[in-house]
Amino acid sequence: MTPIYTIKANGSDITRLVKSRLLSLTVTDETGWQSDRVTIELDDRDNPFELPVKGAELDISMGIEKSGKQYINHRGAFVVDEVDITGPPDKLIIEGKAANMTASLKEKKTRPWDNVTLSDIVATIAGEHDLTPVVGAELAGIRFDHLDQTEESDIHLLTRLGREHDAVAKPVSRRLLMVKKGQAKTATGKSMPTVNLTRSDFVEPGWEMNAPDRGRYKSVTAFYQDIQAGEKKSITIGSGKPAYVIRSPFATQAQADQAARSRLDRLNRGTATLSGPVHPRTDLFAEGRINVTGIRSGVNGSWSLTKVTTKITDNGYAVSFNAEVPKT
Repeated sequence: MTPIYTIKANGSDITRLVKSRLLSLTVTDETGWQSDRVTIELDDRDNPFELPVKGAELDISMGIEKSGKQYINHRGAFVVDEVDITGPPDKLIIEGKAANMTASLKEKKTRPWDNVTLSDIVATIAGEHDLTPVVGAELAGIRFDHLDQTEESDIHLLTRLGREHDAVAKPVSRRLLMVKKGQAKTATGKSMPTVNLTRSDFVEPGWEMNAPDRGRYKSVTAFYQDIQAGEKKSITIGSGKPAYVIRSPFATQAQADQAARSRLDRLNRGTATLSGPVHPRTDLFAEGRINVTGIRSGVNGSWSLTKVTTKITDNGYAVSFNAEVPKT
């Protein structure tokens, strides 16, 4: 089994140029607005490389060659945002973030959103940043009578709405996604296949499952302003204790109801986590699902991937993941 990769810089293939000097190539794929990252460490003795310019675009593919067949996947396009030179021994370390995390998405804006759906908001923002909108069917029709974006970036606004509705909001491959968290969507909005993992797929130091001793929340209460009655009212989803209260009020009962349901889903989903390194493979991606068997109760079952790290070094090809209990 041999690691394989390609690195393109501003469209030019530089794989052969860096191959003899590559110390490590690491790509971290995460859910939500955390920017996916790439780190390239190069042997810089004799200073054979020109220092890369910040803002240069790197296109990365990684995989393995096994029994004469190549299994390689595109891991993303990244923009160089940090260059470090260290020594001795002399090293050149290049770091980049997902190319779609453009500066324009971080610019603060002030504007009202009136009588719009979540799909309308995502479509408008996507159009402003030359992205294609992809919105999950269960989210598209969520309606807002009025929503304020006050000195708030588009990234922050979508993050806030995603948090309220238990969704992932993220630019991927020139698309702007808004899909329910843990529902395993590709950049096109299509479902990803579940990957089966057994005891033999893990490598040392092995898996680690953590279940916080705080119990699952049984209910969530949210508040909204009843304009006709002229008072603040509450709505509770679920029943029993422990109970969670969303302090910030919502404009309508429908918004409060949706937020409470999403929060209860999120609180229940995140009550256990699983992580660990596995044998080299190319089919694990953040937001994908794994199904673990052959270990024991508490570990066996379905998990939603929140982070996947892939690394190539002289020692080979290493893959590790973090996951959480999915909504369903």
